[in-house]
Amino acid sequence: METIESVLKQMKALTQSAISSPESATRAKLASQFNELRSQVDNLAEDAHYNGYNLLKNTTGAFVGGADHLTVKFNERVDNNTVNELVVSGLKIADFKTILGASAVATGSGAKVWGQTGTAAILAITSAVRAIDSALVTVRQAAQNFGTNSAQLQIRIDFTTNLINTLRGGAAALVNADLNEESANLLSLQTRQELGTTSLSIAQKSEQSILRLF
Repeated sequence: METIESVLKQMKALTQSAISSPESATRAKLASQFNELRSQVDNLAEDAHYNGYNLLKNTTGAFVGGADHLTVKFNERVDNNTVNELVVSGLKIADFKTILGASAVATGSGAKVWGQTGTAAILAITSAVRAIDSALVTVRQAAQNFGTNSAQLQIRIDFTTNLINTLRGGAAALVNADLNEESANLLSLQTRQELGTTSLSIAQKSEQSILRLF
């Protein structure tokens, strides 16, 4: 999203240059550059896919909205899905169209032609400026939503990582025992048992000796 925002800012800079340019030929060239950057926005969205998912656009064709939805399950439970899973919603078709905006027309006549003379060209370019401003707002809102989902996933990743480390530590304590330490513990236990047996034997003999006195 940061790269798309950067391209949109470049597109806005082109519109500002076009407004300040008095020559219709220059504005027409700027319109062509504007459209090239617009295509780059679509290409960036096209390349923003991983593992078959694209949260920005539909991958069936150029300039087509309708992104995927990514469902991340936290466990195998099926009850209360809002707790056990996270659904990351991709861009809506309307949002994608807002980000992509309308292409600029370099020459000719009409409401979108940048290469016209007089106020008609200024109105066409001003319309493009408003569209870019709207696109920037949409991109920032989408980036914020994705950032919130990313933070939630990071919390689950950290929890799962700590749990795995704890379980591995417990398994290692059970399986990878220190033989020297365990041998020492066994010897100590045997010694205590022998001392207990010896103490009991001495106590019995003492009782028998006392009884012989009577």
